[in-house]
Amino acid sequence: LAAPKVSGSASLLALDILAGFGISTLLALCEEAGWRGYMLPHMKGFGLVGAMLIVGFLHGVWHMPILLTTDYYHSTGNPWIVAPLFLLTVTLAGIFYGFLRIWTGSVWPVAIAHAAANTAWNVSSKVSVTKSPAVLEYVGGESGIIMIGGLVIICVALARVMRNTSMEVK
Repeated sequence: LAAPKVSGSASLLALDILAGFGISTLLALCEEAGWRGYMLPHMKGFGLVGAMLIVGFLHGVWHMPILLTTDYYHSTGNPWIVAPLFLLTVTLAGIFYGFLRIWTGSVWPVAIAHAAANTAWNVSSKVSVTKSPAVLEYVGGESGIIMIGGLVIICVALARVMRNTSMEVK
C-alpha cells in the first residue's frame, strides 16, 4: 500500500496552520499569563464569574487600538458595529478562558484554547467565500451573532458548573 499523495497546496496549508498555531500559542501564552495568570486571581473580590467578565472585558479593550486604527483584523465591517460585537465576544470568552484557568490551575490550556480560536478564525477567513464580507463579519465571523450566541450558551453552562462546585480563583 502506498501512502496517499498530498498536493503541494495541501501540504503548504497544513504547514501554514501548524506554524500559525505554534506562533499563536506563544503569543497567546504571553497575553494569558497577564490576563488569566496574574489579573484573574487578583480580581477574585468581584466573585468568580464577575472577575472572569471583568478580565474578559479588559482583554477586549486592550485590543481596541489595533481593531480601530489598523486593518489587521475586522476591517470589513463598520467599526461602530464591529467594536461592540468584538468586546462582547471577548468578554464572554473570558468566562470560558477563566474556567479553563481555574479548572486546570494553569494558563497553558487557556493559551492553547486562545491559539486554537485565533487559528480557526485565520483559516476560516482564508477559505470563506461570501458575496457580503460585512454580513459574514456581523453574523458568522469571529465576533458575529452566531459566535456570541454559542458563547452565551457555553457561559450559562459554565456558570452553573461553577456555582454547583467549589471552584475558586487561586
